[in-house]
Amino acid sequence: MLVGTMMIGDPLNKPVLKADANLGTRPIIDGFDSSRFLGSTTNFYIGIKNIKLDTTAIGVGTSAVALNWPVSQATQLYNVDFSMPNFSQHVGITMDGGSSGGGSGTILSDLVLSPLCDIGM
Repeated sequence: MLVGTMMIGDPLNKPVLKADANLGTRPIIDGFDSSRFLGSTTNFYIGIKNIKLDTTAIGVGTSAVALNWPVSQATQLYNVDFSMPNFSQHVGITMDGGSSGGGSGTILSDLVLSPLCDIGM
């Protein structure tokens, strides 16, 4: 996601972003703006609201990430659902900004991780 990007879905009928089985270890959404010179320390003004992220099409033995969120100030995750298979190698949220650090997600609110999901922070 580039700086200044907002993804906002319908709160009563959340759109689903479903991972393709061939996604591999790439996240469904990568909140890291790799075009920024200073990486996650300048990744401002982005947000995701009212969205479902689904990794259930990826095998349980394959490492998968729903959201990579190495962001900085003025960012938010609000009313986001993470759907992953039971007992899998899947991770709901990571903060992998590479050599520029992990970020500091400002607002995390109303997140639903199901079933038996992991927040990899």
